[in-house]
Amino acid sequence: MRSKMRQSGKWVIGAALAAAAIVPGQSVLAQSGICSLTGLPPVPATAPCNVPPPTPGFGIPDPGLINPDTWGFGPANNLTPAQQTAQYWNPVKARIVAGLPFVGRRVSTPGVGAGSAYCNVAQYDVNNNHFTWIDMLYSGLGYSQTWPMMVNTACPGLTFTTRTARAVQIPIDERDGQHTSDGGAIIYIFPMDSVADAEEAAFWVYFNPIGHHSTGGHQLGSVYSGNTLSPPPAPGQTGIGVTDAGGQRNSVNRNTVLIAQIGSVEGAEAAAAIASHDLVQAIYLDEPDLASKAGANFTTLANGVKVAAKTHNKYLCLVDRTTAPHTMTCALQP
Repeated sequence: MRSKMRQSGKWVIGAALAAAAIVPGQSVLAQSGICSLTGLPPVPATAPCNVPPPTPGFGIPDPGLINPDTWGFGPANNLTPAQQTAQYWNPVKARIVAGLPFVGRRVSTPGVGAGSAYCNVAQYDVNNNHFTWIDMLYSGLGYSQTWPMMVNTACPGLTFTTRTARAVQIPIDERDGQHTSDGGAIIYIFPMDSVADAEEAAFWVYFNPIGHHSTGGHQLGSVYSGNTLSPPPAPGQTGIGVTDAGGQRNSVNRNTVLIAQIGSVEGAEAAAAIASHDLVQAIYLDEPDLASKAGANFTTLANGVKVAAKTHNKYLCLVDRTTAPHTMTCALQP
């Protein structure tokens, strides 16, 4: 759980930082000793990626220990050069890489099938509907209700090619990070108060060697089976099949999107550090929540969150609560 992970002192990006000082201006990932992942922005290789761990007490590599270059889920499962440069099967990730805005609509009530709240907003539209935001933070939804929403047969007439990307808004802990991914989510909206929260969120939703998402019971065979192509990310662009991209397990890290929700004074004060995190793609400024806590300081803190997102070239997400359902729009600031 969350407290257990913190007691161990091992966060996804910070595990190896105790051994070396941070180098200003250099990627945190590059300094962490975590092997770079094919498909993510280039990260220089570091010694721990190329040699076995040292023998305790001797400081020299022990060839009998696991070597990241040759372990079971290593090079045999790497993406090919063509897959590393292929389109993304998550259309939202494809739009982020292309610098395009993306839009999603909120679901807070259970049900699948024609006429359900979920299916009413689940049809992909390249112009104005790219993901469906299942709110498990402020609604009464549980996993027995949200997992059925994410399977390919949830909405009559919709397929992997014509459905929005699956997003879930959840608290940060191991159970929720695991369950949302195992249910079929590929976009995660986590409330964050610090950069440690960003590290923890990445810890649970990314697979190794980036994170520590474990393999357990899931329904991914019902989410990704029979897919042809992902929805077209933008006019004139074509999607890619999950199989062609290397398979769900091999390519999921490349397609994951992590959105940091800032709705507290602590989060607003830490916005710059959170926005600087390599694995956070967007900052969601939760204006009503922040306003309820910040009082007269709201405008100053909200502007600071916007500046943090712009400074670190991260998407800024805002929600229009005058629409039914609520609509989240994420874009780079000019």
